[in-house]
Amino acid sequence: MIPNKIKLKHKLKELLNKNSDKKIFVKRIKDVEPIHLAPSRNFDVYRVSVLIKKQSEKKNEGLDLVLKRLKPHHPQTDFSNLRDRSHREITDLPAYTEQLFKYLQGPINNGTKEGYLVRFYGKHGSDIFEEYAGDISVERLFMEKTPDSKLLERIVVAIADEHSKWSTNMGSYIDLLSNIRKEENFSKKLQDNLAFILKDDEENLTSSETEILNKFFNGIESYFKDESFNIFIRLIHSDLHLGHIFLKYDNLKYSSMVEMSKEDLKKYNPEIKIVDVTGMSIGPRTFDLVDILKHPVAINADEYPTKDAQRKLIENLVELYRVKLFE
Repeated sequence: MIPNKIKLKHKLKELLNKNSDKKIFVKRIKDVEPIHLAPSRNFDVYRVSVLIKKQSEKKNEGLDLVLKRLKPHHPQTDFSNLRDRSHREITDLPAYTEQLFKYLQGPINNGTKEGYLVRFYGKHGSDIFEEYAGDISVERLFMEKTPDSKLLERIVVAIADEHSKWSTNMGSYIDLLSNIRKEENFSKKLQDNLAFILKDDEENLTSSETEILNKFFNGIESYFKDESFNIFIRLIHSDLHLGHIFLKYDNLKYSSMVEMSKEDLKKYNPEIKIVDVTGMSIGPRTFDLVDILKHPVAINADEYPTKDAQRKLIENLVELYRVKLFE
């Protein structure tokens, strides 16, 4: 069901004026349309196009937002079939998201904060309002135009920058997010991921294969629990694939982009935006980096046709991440 425009107008009027130095008038809600590009287990997602006017300014201006409305029967966790300590439920996802943005971006400021993470406009009941990042995800772009290694380098730098910022801004606040998931039982998570994949592919493992994998998973568990590794445990996105990274081109829509040549498109310098932080957790920062690099369309097979060439590219990107993280 499409959200009521009149009710949305009242909510946005309250949120936009909450921390603004100028009074903001919400003239009208121009359009509300569902977003199907990034389906969510917990939220119904809409693009909201708003016409606003700021006090003492003559002209109206358009503002595009994303509305995330909590589903009535949401699973409350990214693994709806699990209810253990490593995937515990979040009882109030909108409030949890508001807290995350507050600590990551400073005091809620109606979207004036710059950065790679989408801006947060506020929470009203079960509704969350965020910056609209457009309709060009990196996943969509790479599938349409083939991967771009230079753009992938920019994305790795962006992730390193955000990881550094998240660690600095969160500090001791992590403990205040009482509902945040801590990725402690890695073996359990890997087993659940495997079970989901096998079920989807209608496959079964032999007993010997299961034994080998369990040893492998337990080895990973031991590695992550090692004391020397704990210095790398930080706040992470936890689901940072290329479908959660969007590109904002100046006056360029997806429909126009698909008509352009790869060469012409590479001349642009799009703004990078990271979306969907409601599944953030505590874990090793390498999780986010691996999620990006293992994506099926992350590496151009024509440009890097051999395993050695692909490995060299990944090693270079990992080194770039490491250098930028500790600059």
